[in-house]
Amino acid sequence: MKQSKLRSIISEEVRQQIFETSVHLPKGKWVKASKKSLAAYKQELFDMIKSSYAQIGGHHKFKSPVDISTSVADFWEFIDIDGDDEPEAMGAAKTTQYGRKSIVGASDGTSPAKRAFIGHRIKSLRHNGFYAEVSEKIADILLGAGVPIVDNEEDVRKVLGKDIKWIGEIPGKKGNGWYSRKLAGQTKAKILVGRPKV
Repeated sequence: MKQSKLRSIISEEVRQQIFETSVHLPKGKWVKASKKSLAAYKQELFDMIKSSYAQIGGHHKFKSPVDISTSVADFWEFIDIDGDDEPEAMGAAKTTQYGRKSIVGASDGTSPAKRAFIGHRIKSLRHNGFYAEVSEKIADILLGAGVPIVDNEEDVRKVLGKDIKWIGEIPGKKGNGWYSRKLAGQTKAKILVGRPKV
């Protein structure tokens, strides 16, 4: 086979591989991840999660890019803010009998990405069937924005199906639905927000 023809075949194969793995994201719009886009952005999504959760010791469900999968969360979404075909903010959730439970959200740390994530999360939590367990700074932000709170102990226990210690109010914190539970060996104060179908 002539060298020029071999180069042409190799070039075509490389172009085909690039085409098969490339993903186009619409600028400024939250999109549901496909299997292809989730695979393409595994590292970027993991890096965002790792960075966003660094101050609290990381996210207990996401320890490496391998954990970016539909077995951990069956709904993934992200947004390309600056039009470079790479996500700058993301969220993931798992479907339960009570709706869609958000399990992680992150950004690349820039102000536009943080605003996009927070704004989208606030909007989502006002929809029926979308809910999240939150703590720390994100809880303060969401509660300050007036997202719905599940403040009935029986409903919280039912939705979570986990062993919790009911607190109710915490001095200096908004909301009357606080509880504590063990997570990755640490006891944390949390609150259930959104509108689970109970």
